[in-house]
This record gives sequence, C-alpha cells and structure tokens, in this order.
Amino acid sequence: MQCWTLHRVPALLFAALACHADAGRPIEAAPPAANVTPAAAPAPQPDRCPELVDLEVLFIGNSYLNLHDLPLRLSQMGEDAGIKIGVDKVTMGGENFEYHLRRPKTAKLLQAREWDMVVLQSHSLDPLRNPEGFLSAGAELGVRVRKQGAEPLLFETWPRRAGHNVYNYFKPAGGNPEAMQLAVSGRYAELAEAEDMRVVPVGTAWTNVMQQYPEIDLFAKDGGHPSIAGAYLGACVVFSVLTQHSPVAGKDASRGVSEADAETLRAVAYKVVNPRCDPPA
Repeated sequence: MQCWTLHRVPALLFAALACHADAGRPIEAAPPAANVTPAAAPAPQPDRCPELVDLEVLFIGNSYLNLHDLPLRLSQMGEDAGIKIGVDKVTMGGENFEYHLRRPKTAKLLQAREWDMVVLQSHSLDPLRNPEGFLSAGAELGVRVRKQGAEPLLFETWPRRAGHNVYNYFKPAGGNPEAMQLAVSGRYAELAEAEDMRVVPVGTAWTNVMQQYPEIDLFAKDGGHPSIAGAYLGACVVFSVLTQHSPVAGKDASRGVSEADAETLRAVAYKVVNPRCDPPA
C-alpha cells in the first residue's frame, strides 16, 4: 500500500509510525474447543513509512554545492512537501575534507545549531588522488558531527563529462565517466562501511542519467560543476535519503528545469535511493 504523509510532528525522522490504521472491527473469539490447532502467528509487519518531519541540515563542501545552490533547492523541496528543511552551508571552492578539518569557520558553524544531519562533500578527485587523507579526514569529520548530536552523511560526487581533459592526464580517473564513478563510489562505500555512515548516492544517480537520458545535460560548461538540472538531481537524491520519501514535484525547487526533465530526474533519484515510502498515488 502506498503512503505519503505530510504531517508536522516533533519526532525523530525514523520514528516507527504507522502509515495507515487497521481496517475493520476485530472478530470476536470463538469459545475454546478441544483438539483445535492453534492459529499461526501473524506475519511480521514490513518497515513502516516514517512521517515527514522538520529538519535542520548543514552542508560542508565546496563549489559543487554552491553552483545553482543545491541546499536551497532541498529547502524548497521541503516546502513543497509541507515541512521545513532548514539549511546552511560552509563551502570553499576546490577544497576537501582535510581543509574543513582545519577551518575554524567549519567548526564554528557545526557547533552553532542543533543539526539533525550534516552532509559531507569532498573534492571530486580527492578519493582518487588522496585516498588515505580522504578516508582519515572523512572519519574525523564524522566523529565531530556525531559529537554535536547529528548524523553525518557522505555526499557521493559524480564523474567529469565524457571527453574531459581529466581523463587524459589523471590515470586514477580510469579514462571515462563510468570508470571514474566506479572508483569514487568505491571510496565512499569504504569510508561509509568503516565509520558506519550512510552515503547519499548523487554520483550514482548522475551516472544513471548520463547513460539512460543523455539528452538531459547535468553539467555546467566546464564539464565538472552541475548545471541547474544537475543541482536539482542532487537535491532530489538528498531529499530521498534524508526523509525516506520520494522527491516531490514543485516549481521552486525545479526552477530552470523543464517539467518533463524534472519528472525524469525525480524518478531516477527514487530508483537509486529506493526510499521506504512510495511516491503518492
């Protein structure tokens, strides 16, 4: 049964709330009888659909988050869904996890509010050219986030556009977008497993769109940063991971993306994340 609840409730995101009430009235038990086989135990309940609740989310990263303001689009998607997703970000172009570990502004903002989740995004090449630093700094950032009572989430980045010069000079990129994504996803999975963190699979969704819907250009002119469609796809993936609901349609979050493309990007995000709640009927 599909469910889509938009109530504001002061509860944890993954509180076990039922999506629907039992239908019908209970059947009165029959009088005890001899030699009657006991009824089988009821089947276990499937995972229940969590309520949509207000969230406070901090993004730590670089210009991949800034261009076309992915965090703002996430907040607007929350409004479309009937909840408040308060967002803030601390970013610096071209920087990685190690930079944010040293940056006082990052530490200050992390301590400034009671965040529910903190999304961590490193330089797109950092997992490949600096794997040990990526893993150790990512782990330490996760520790600091948890000390503030929030959940750390790993923002998996995407590959460069096919034909980008990075594939000519940087061998760890593998020579093409598919190989680069495989390597980047592997590093994020390694960090997630070692530190018990969840991955926000933006890069995986991105690669799926590149392969299945090449007419949707997710890249800015430089072949690395996101276009408006790319930023919207990222917001859809983040929304599904944070809320465990399908991305919702809305004119503000998808501004600058055609209605048909926005619908396709939401569908890809839903398929990749596979949230616990189905899209509305």
